[in-house]
Amino acid sequence: YIIAPPCRVVDLRLLKHVDNRGAPRYKVKVPPDDATDEDMELWDGELGVWFETVQWNGRRKIIVKGAKRGKFSHNNTDIHVGDELVAIDGRMVLDMTFAEAMILIKKRLSEVSDICKTK
Repeated sequence: YIIAPPCRVVDLRLLKHVDNRGAPRYKVKVPPDDATDEDMELWDGELGVWFETVQWNGRRKIIVKGAKRGKFSHNNTDIHVGDELVAIDGRMVLDMTFAEAMILIKKRLSEVSDICKTK
């Protein structure tokens, strides 16, 4: 038998990056409703996510290939490698090419960045 020494208990609700991901789908809002002015000053306009296309069950999906530490997606969302991009501003990604989806994301991020700079 191995007896493990007691360890410190941490309330997971107090950790910023922990989420139970109880829902199979969730929305990522840029900027998030709870973003402070300081958060927005630190934001450089990058989502910090790499996407790729895969064929899965006979259809093309755009999935998260990677997320960059310290960027918006890491600090303010629950995006993980393997997550599927389903829609952008309510437009289904299934109806877009990979290039069209990336152009739309970049356009929207640029618009948000411009709005944040004028505040």
